[in-house]
Amino acid sequence: MMRYISLFLDILQTDFFTWKGRATRLQYITQYGVLFVDMLLVIALMKFFLLGISPLAPEDVMLQAINTMSATQGYIFIGTATILLIFVTLITIFISMRRLHDLGRTGWWLLVLWIVITFVALVADQQTGILKYVLGGLSWLPTLAFAILPGQSGENKYGSQPIFELETEETEE
Repeated sequence: MMRYISLFLDILQTDFFTWKGRATRLQYITQYGVLFVDMLLVIALMKFFLLGISPLAPEDVMLQAINTMSATQGYIFIGTATILLIFVTLITIFISMRRLHDLGRTGWWLLVLWIVITFVALVADQQTGILKYVLGGLSWLPTLAFAILPGQSGENKYGSQPIFELETEETEE
């Protein structure tokens, strides 16, 4: 168990704020997971402290709280949400670029993917029924592909192959 904790801590010590270098599948999944959990925590704290409602409150309660807040509370809420969105977007870009580098691709592929995802989302928004959810689910395919596809072995033009492995325990016989 300690080996897994040690591996997790090693991955978290890698820089979230750089697009240089490469990221293994494990780094990508772990950093994406940590980012997702952090985002949920910040949203829950915003709901509790800025709106004064339970983080588990339904959406209609949250919308009612937003509609009844003062202008100052609104500015704080919108400002905090905007900062969170910028922060999450930047980290997502950096993590995804490093993962693309591990696959031997340039980070500019992200721009192409985001244009396609935006187009699919706009089309999905106009649909009804199951097609809306199917098209919305397609936007997760690049993220899933980044997590599944193996990186290039050895060194490529973006750097050497990152290695995060569990250390094997040597037993004396």
